[in-house]
Amino acid sequence: LLFNGHLEEGLEVLGRVLARVGLSLPRSRVLSVARVVWAQAMGPGRAVLRGEIAKGPPDPSLFARIDACHAATLGLTMTDPLASAVMQAQHLGDALRARDPGRLARALGIHLVHTAGGWHDPERTRTIARLLDELAETAASPTTDAMAALARAGAAWMEGRLEECLRDADRAIALLRQSSCVGMQWHLDTHHLMELEVLETLGRWDELGVRVRPYLQDARERGDRFLEAGLRVRFTATLGFARGDVSGARAEVEEARRLWGARPFDLVALYGHLRMAACALYEGDAEKAHETMEDAHRQVQRSLLVRVVFYRDLTAAMRACALLAHARTLQGSARARALRDARSASKALAASGPPVPAA
Repeated sequence: LLFNGHLEEGLEVLGRVLARVGLSLPRSRVLSVARVVWAQAMGPGRAVLRGEIAKGPPDPSLFARIDACHAATLGLTMTDPLASAVMQAQHLGDALRARDPGRLARALGIHLVHTAGGWHDPERTRTIARLLDELAETAASPTTDAMAALARAGAAWMEGRLEECLRDADRAIALLRQSSCVGMQWHLDTHHLMELEVLETLGRWDELGVRVRPYLQDARERGDRFLEAGLRVRFTATLGFARGDVSGARAEVEEARRLWGARPFDLVALYGHLRMAACALYEGDAEKAHETMEDAHRQVQRSLLVRVVFYRDLTAAMRACALLAHARTLQGSARARALRDARSASKALAASGPPVPAA
């Protein structure tokens, strides 16, 4: 329900599932942020970095709770990143206590991607990845192997290791198909988005066009609004730019927005701003591009997306371009202010770490 855009109904069902295992969705933004920070610095995130993986027989009494947290974490990832991060903190903590290798590997895989996205610290990423590999070997399950490969691909994507991302993503999809794993649609969607993002970044437009078409058709046939909206706003719009068809690119963004509907600021909304700003720049409307990216900048700062280095830097890069274009239309102090803001954004990108957006 959450993937297909039925947000209200999906949240109602998710709330009932969580209530049955003694949990609820977070309500306070301040407490949610505090809990996520604690989980990384002092809680289960710290335990993972120290290698504090408890040994002993699994505790089945926690399994239903862990499975509910896993569903909540994935279901909320693209629509409510803060709530998703809170549920993931609970997910990882319970999985550490339960000592079930498969469930812990599943939770650790999500933790790996979240950590790579929130901190550019390759050594930390490698430490978590090593633990994940050990757990996947212990679990000895095709599903666990596929999820581990997808997690490694996600971490590589966040850190700009593009060829490595493609390799692990292709391995994950091959494992999913060979073993006929079920209940893995979120993982398939994530594979498609990562794969296409890498091809776009590498400028492999022909390959991007070939791969996106069957994914788009499959999403339409299954009623997967999240995937269809994501493909349109991120990739078919980009292919419009590649053809020099700005009006076509804008039409793809509008269709994605129509499909996904009015939501809190999420990834579909972010990419919509990025693509509309690009349309304005292509057409020489620097003022419109500037307005669009200033709004995106404010929205990202207010959402948990600001904690994801990859998306924060993509926003900063496009904002810097819009500021430079806007500065050319200004005079005096207004021009100096726009140039100063563009310079500040560029310096932040250079200091950020991940090489793809910074480039």
